[in-house]
Amino acid sequence: MQMTEKMIKNYLEHHFEPNPNDDVKTQPQYGTSFRRRVSGLPVRNANQPASAGGCLVNEILCGWACVGARAQVIEDGMLRRAAQLGLLVTEQAVRPDYHVCLLHPAGHTGSERVASVAPRLLAWCGHVVGPELPLWPSAADFLQSLADASAPRLAALDGLFALALLDERTRSLVLAADPFGMQPLYFARCGKGLVFSSSADLILRSLPGPITLNPTAAAEYLHFHYCLGDKTLANEVERLPQGCALTLHLDEGRVQCDRL
Repeated sequence: MQMTEKMIKNYLEHHFEPNPNDDVKTQPQYGTSFRRRVSGLPVRNANQPASAGGCLVNEILCGWACVGARAQVIEDGMLRRAAQLGLLVTEQAVRPDYHVCLLHPAGHTGSERVASVAPRLLAWCGHVVGPELPLWPSAADFLQSLADASAPRLAALDGLFALALLDERTRSLVLAADPFGMQPLYFARCGKGLVFSSSADLILRSLPGPITLNPTAAAEYLHFHYCLGDKTLANEVERLPQGCALTLHLDEGRVQCDRL
């Protein structure tokens, strides 16, 4: 029997769609982990400590740029969903037309993942390795090593990370993912702007417009338990391909994606 789009959507909603009223922290371990995998949230045992160097397994990067009047709606949606998942803002930075946040579980104080030296602002999550970086770099070390967001500098990075680099001089925002895509980074267009996060769940809960199912991605997920390429279960949300950099030109609203 061939599955229709409606059948796939009903199946996914019944089995995988998190209920906003659920307290995922009190659900059985299997259900919590499985829901977090589907939604793009990192899986973490309640008793799991921070890893070496202060890099938490479940720190989440999120932000938006040039979304105008929709900014408040997006912010409210993201923070409301984060609160439901027991996550709090530990670091953030705000610029005209730009806002970025780092989220951690309640009780954690953050791990220096945001740095600002005019005219650039860097935010990242995960762990990064580079030829000019110490073993456990702070955001300031990382920003200093990125004199610009050129492809050679980004291509020299290794590790498990997702980053957002804003340059007010060129009015551009660069998103980049590690070479193997181990740390996911999702994004969605919002008018001429962009919403991004290392959790697809937070984007889906914050977009002001309707969300539609991607039937191809749904079929892939049912078959492989994974969406192939840059697809997600929602047409409006994409995953940044591994080893790629996405550049948003803030004034034009133009986006380009380059392989590093």
